[in-house]
Amino acid sequence: MTLMDDERCFENTSDSLDFGGTLTTDDDIVNLSRLTSLRRLSLRLTDITDDGLAHIKELTDLQTLDISSNDIGDTGLAHISHLTRLQSLFIDSTRVTNVGLNYLRSLVDLTRLELDFTNVGDDGLKSLAFLEQLQQLSLFSTSVTDFGMRQLTTLPRLRELDLGETRVTDDCVDSIVQLTELRALGLFSTKISDLGLARLTQLTGLRHIELGKSRISEAAVEKLRAALPTCCVVCRRINVP
Repeated sequence: MTLMDDERCFENTSDSLDFGGTLTTDDDIVNLSRLTSLRRLSLRLTDITDDGLAHIKELTDLQTLDISSNDIGDTGLAHISHLTRLQSLFIDSTRVTNVGLNYLRSLVDLTRLELDFTNVGDDGLKSLAFLEQLQQLSLFSTSVTDFGMRQLTTLPRLRELDLGETRVTDDCVDSIVQLTELRALGLFSTKISDLGLARLTQLTGLRHIELGKSRISEAAVEKLRAALPTCCVVCRRINVP
């Protein structure tokens, strides 16, 4: 559900550096610690490892950091745990696990967090419960279940949530409807059924929902559209029996 945007792709300026998609290594960023005025840094899809992140731990003014699609694990997150001004953090497609998310508890200004394609599950979401400013959270293709979703009900400002290809079922809807500020919701390839979808009509502020590859019927989708006329319902027609 998350699209490329100006937080993930930006021009190099005096306070922004984008190394994304280059062969940048740990040795190449040794001197980054001198650039204390940096606000945005992308190391997405480079050759950076956990050791390399030690070179940026002094960049305490960073507000946006993208370290996705790298050979980075829990140790790497320990190095960024005191970048407490971070507002957007992208760590999708890494080796990060529930253990690593413990290091994010100090990042209380985070408003956006991308965790797609990581080894994160229910236990990790306990750490996210401390991030009360969070507005955008993507958990696509993680091991999150209905139980873990209960941890997210403590996030009153959450506006965008992607649960595509997770293990959630109709039972998670009780938690989702408590997120009354929700505007966008991804449920592609989950076990949500017609019953669960019908209950989502309680989210009258919803403006975008993504469905598909599920047991949801066309009739249920049409009922949702009728109940939430201002909501864009995107349904990829890849249904399962």
